[in-house]
Amino acid sequence: SLLRGEVPAGLEAGMATTIGCVATDAVLDKAQACKLAQMAHDGLARTIDPVHTMYDGDTVFALATGASGRAGNLSALGAVAAAVMAAAVVRAARCARGLPGLPSAAEMAGGHA
Repeated sequence: SLLRGEVPAGLEAGMATTIGCVATDAVLDKAQACKLAQMAHDGLARTIDPVHTMYDGDTVFALATGASGRAGNLSALGAVAAAVMAAAVVRAARCARGLPGLPSAAEMAGGHA
């Protein structure tokens, strides 16, 4: 419906917000952690449609504890972070329970929430 220019009634800013976090024990500086969060954000785009609309507050945070003492390969970490984020979104949708008038994904598929 959004592609046709139709905005669902009652849609307000923040109603479709997704917040996530990825963490690693690699050593990353602030700029690298920011890039990791950006790459993990791709997991949202792989699983949520539409994503990043004007009604969303979609945000992904990245944490690097540095506990391993080793620098992380940012390309590898980012690829894994995006895949893990996508898997987490799918799992969350499958495990979610519906609200009155808003069935869950499992309920729509004929399963139990």
